[in-house]
Amino acid sequence: MREDGARGERTGDAQAKPYAEKVRTLSRLATGAVLTMGTAVAGATKARRPGCGIC
Repeated sequence: MREDGARGERTGDAQAKPYAEKVRTLSRLATGAVLTMGTAVAGATKARRPGCGIC
């Protein structure tokens, strides 16, 4: 642990990120992927559905 109390970083390690920041980044990537896939599936389903064309 450093003198300033920061956790998750080693002295001189420029690439190190706190654990919460890593989790946040992965969460954002996963959310983006789920939204993209869900939107694509919804669009494909709507395009195939027979009906009046309004729904």
